[in-house]
Amino acid sequence: MGSEYQDFQRIITCALRTRGGSESDFVSHPEFGVPQYVVSMCEQLAGAIHSLSGITVQLQDLIRIEGTCTGVDYMHQLARRCHGLIATTNLQASPPSTDSDH
Repeated sequence: MGSEYQDFQRIITCALRTRGGSESDFVSHPEFGVPQYVVSMCEQLAGAIHSLSGITVQLQDLIRIEGTCTGVDYMHQLARRCHGLIATTNLQASPPSTDSDH
């Protein structure tokens, strides 16, 4: 996986390795209905996205995205989608190019 994903992959790897270390890790979050460790991981991912790009991502959006990542490449999917949020938002924020010759 490319270096642009490393910050995200580090957060995801740490969350998966340490889940279960606290009794509350697998308790369902009352608002989001996912385990607490997922909420904590998504909070950290949101912080990383903000640090890298200045973009504020809503926690519920990251939790929704996390829920779509499955299988043996779960970590890669989630890291790639976090990076994609930055790229997509930057594209949407860029002003349309103008052709000054016309």
